[in-house]
Amino acid sequence: MLILLQDLNLRSTRIVVILKIMISTIEKNGITWVNVKSPLKEDIEHLKEKFSIHELISEELSKPTFHPKVDLYNNHLYLILHFSIFNESKGVNKNLEIDFVLGNNFIITVNYEAIKPLEDFAEKCRTDLEFQEKIFFRHSGFLLFNILRLLYQFSIKELDMIQKRIDGVEEEIFAGKEEKMLKILSLLRRDILEFGRAIVTHESVLSSLEKSGVIIFGGEFSPYLREVTSECFKIKNLFANNKDTIESLYDTNDSLLSAKINEVMKVLTIMAFVTFPLMLFSSVFGMNTENTPITGSRNDFWIIVGIMIAGATGMFYFFKRKKWL
Repeated sequence: MLILLQDLNLRSTRIVVILKIMISTIEKNGITWVNVKSPLKEDIEHLKEKFSIHELISEELSKPTFHPKVDLYNNHLYLILHFSIFNESKGVNKNLEIDFVLGNNFIITVNYEAIKPLEDFAEKCRTDLEFQEKIFFRHSGFLLFNILRLLYQFSIKELDMIQKRIDGVEEEIFAGKEEKMLKILSLLRRDILEFGRAIVTHESVLSSLEKSGVIIFGGEFSPYLREVTSECFKIKNLFANNKDTIESLYDTNDSLLSAKINEVMKVLTIMAFVTFPLMLFSSVFGMNTENTPITGSRNDFWIIVGIMIAGATGMFYFFKRKKWL
């Protein structure tokens, strides 16, 4: 949306200032949805005046908040939730915030970074009139319900992507690629922890939302809010399952890697002990003395080599008997 500011006089010169505000508005059936991305102070003031938003809400909309919550201000509902969104360019999950301000006939969504599923949903609402009729129904609570259900369905897809990565890692681990999987498992652990940080508090917030939502939209809206809470509960169970699987795979990979390293160390240790008598005999017979035994006699070289081979064979037999080989 472009707002044109005119009548700004400076030294008798009219200056026209064009301010670009990242606001999109959809109106249907007496319900207004305003979606704001990276709001400026002017944006918030504009929304505050147009929808009579409480001053405390407008203050919180000016910057991101680290903690989710739901507050009831007279006839306005203020909800903050965080969702874990996979960043394809960076290859990591990132927690992004969405703020919801609801009145009976309007909903304002504020996000501080691009959230693709929300943008796609808004675009579909603008272009698909049949879909628009279904979404903009009765009051803004139903629009909130559809947005939250969409975001939770997207979260399930995010967990499915993580599950596919887990399955791939599991195959690679048991294919003998423990070293390569160590970094990938560490990245998976980071992603699942980020997802957990976003979703772990949703259940308690949605529980409060059920009570507050009934006050604004009536008892008939309660089943819809319970369905959203049920979606959240399903996601928490999937998250817990993925988290436990990743931790188990990490421990398994660590154990296999340690076993492989121990096997290498064992072989190197045996080689060191086997070569010890060889080095000892070669050092002894390499001393520059006049009365070194065997040295100078007929076939002295082969005798010394035979002693060294016998020593190495004895060490191998000793390790074999101890079952170290």
